[in-house]
Amino acid sequence: MTSVARDEANHLAQVIRILNRCGARLTRHKDPCANELRDLVRKGVTEEILDRLMVTALIEARSCERFRLLGEMTEDEEIGKLYKVRYSSEFGHYKDIK
Repeated sequence: MTSVARDEANHLAQVIRILNRCGARLTRHKDPCANELRDLVRKGVTEEILDRLMVTALIEARSCERFRLLGEMTEDEEIGKLYKVRYSSEFGHYKDIK
Protein backbone atom coordinates (compact mmCIF):
# COMPACT_ATOMS: atom_id res chain seq x y z
CA MET A 1 0.00 0.00 0.00
CA THR A 2 2.93 2.39 0.51
CA SER A 3 3.74 2.12 -3.19
CA VAL A 4 0.16 3.15 -4.00
CA ALA A 5 0.49 6.16 -1.68
CA ARG A 6 3.78 7.18 -3.34
CA ASP A 7 2.21 6.79 -6.77
CA GLU A 8 -0.77 8.94 -5.78
CA ALA A 9 1.55 11.66 -4.40
CA ASN A 10 3.48 11.63 -7.70
CA HIS A 11 0.21 11.89 -9.61
CA LEU A 12 -0.82 14.90 -7.53
CA ALA A 13 2.52 16.61 -8.25
CA GLN A 14 2.04 16.03 -12.01
CA VAL A 15 -1.47 17.45 -11.91
CA ILE A 16 -0.33 20.53 -9.98
CA ARG A 17 2.46 21.15 -12.55
CA ILE A 18 -0.04 21.00 -15.41
CA LEU A 19 -2.52 23.23 -13.58
CA ASN A 20 0.23 25.79 -12.91
CA ARG A 21 1.22 25.72 -16.58
CA CYS A 22 -2.39 26.46 -17.50
CA GLY A 23 -2.72 29.23 -14.91
CA ALA A 24 -5.18 27.19 -12.85
CA ARG A 25 -4.98 25.88 -9.31
CA LEU A 26 -6.09 22.83 -7.43
CA THR A 27 -9.18 23.26 -5.28
CA ARG A 28 -10.82 20.96 -2.77
CA HIS A 29 -14.02 19.31 -3.88
CA LYS A 30 -16.26 16.59 -2.60
CA ASP A 31 -16.98 13.45 -4.57
CA PRO A 32 -20.55 12.50 -3.64
CA CYS A 33 -20.21 8.97 -5.03
CA ALA A 34 -16.99 8.24 -3.12
CA ASN A 35 -18.41 9.79 0.05
CA GLU A 36 -21.57 7.68 -0.17
CA LEU A 37 -19.50 4.54 -0.67
CA ARG A 38 -17.36 5.41 2.36
CA ASP A 39 -20.51 5.95 4.42
CA LEU A 40 -21.39 2.28 3.82
CA VAL A 41 -18.27 1.05 5.63
CA ARG A 42 -19.25 -0.76 8.82
CA LYS A 43 -17.29 0.93 11.59
CA GLY A 44 -15.95 -0.85 14.65
CA VAL A 45 -16.58 -4.37 13.41
CA THR A 46 -14.17 -7.02 12.22
CA GLU A 47 -15.42 -6.50 8.65
CA GLU A 48 -14.41 -2.81 8.62
CA ILE A 49 -11.07 -3.46 6.90
CA LEU A 50 -12.78 -5.62 4.26
CA ASP A 51 -15.38 -2.91 3.67
CA ARG A 52 -12.65 -0.28 3.31
CA LEU A 53 -10.75 -2.43 0.80
CA MET A 54 -13.93 -3.05 -1.21
CA VAL A 55 -14.77 0.66 -1.31
CA THR A 56 -11.19 1.53 -2.28
CA ALA A 57 -11.25 -1.06 -5.07
CA LEU A 58 -14.50 0.40 -6.43
CA ILE A 59 -13.09 3.94 -6.36
CA GLU A 60 -9.87 2.81 -8.09
CA ALA A 61 -11.87 0.95 -10.75
CA ARG A 62 -13.96 4.04 -11.46
CA SER A 63 -10.84 6.24 -11.61
CA CYS A 64 -9.29 3.78 -14.03
CA GLU A 65 -12.35 3.96 -16.27
CA ARG A 66 -12.40 7.77 -16.21
CA PHE A 67 -8.69 8.10 -17.01
CA ARG A 68 -9.02 5.73 -19.98
CA LEU A 69 -11.92 7.72 -21.43
CA LEU A 70 -10.27 11.10 -20.81
CA GLY A 71 -6.99 9.89 -22.32
CA GLU A 72 -8.80 8.89 -25.49
CA MET A 73 -10.72 12.15 -25.82
CA THR A 74 -8.32 14.98 -24.91
CA GLU A 75 -6.58 16.95 -27.62
CA ASP A 76 -3.77 18.19 -25.34
CA GLU A 77 -0.80 15.85 -25.83
CA GLU A 78 0.68 16.33 -22.35
CA ILE A 79 -2.64 15.85 -20.60
CA GLY A 80 -3.47 12.88 -22.82
CA LYS A 81 -0.19 11.23 -21.88
CA LEU A 82 -0.86 11.89 -18.19
CA TYR A 83 -4.31 10.32 -18.42
CA LYS A 84 -2.97 7.26 -20.22
CA VAL A 85 -0.21 6.78 -17.65
CA ARG A 86 -2.72 7.29 -14.83
CA TYR A 87 -5.02 4.72 -16.43
CA SER A 88 -2.27 2.11 -16.34
CA SER A 89 -1.37 3.04 -12.78
CA GLU A 90 -4.96 3.03 -11.50
CA PHE A 91 -5.56 -0.32 -13.18
CA GLY A 92 -2.53 -1.65 -11.31
CA HIS A 93 -3.87 -0.24 -8.02
CA TYR A 94 -7.24 -1.84 -8.65
CA LYS A 95 -5.62 -5.22 -9.33
CA ASP A 96 -3.47 -4.89 -6.18
CA ILE A 97 -6.45 -4.05 -3.98
CA LYS A 98 -8.90 -6.48 -5.54
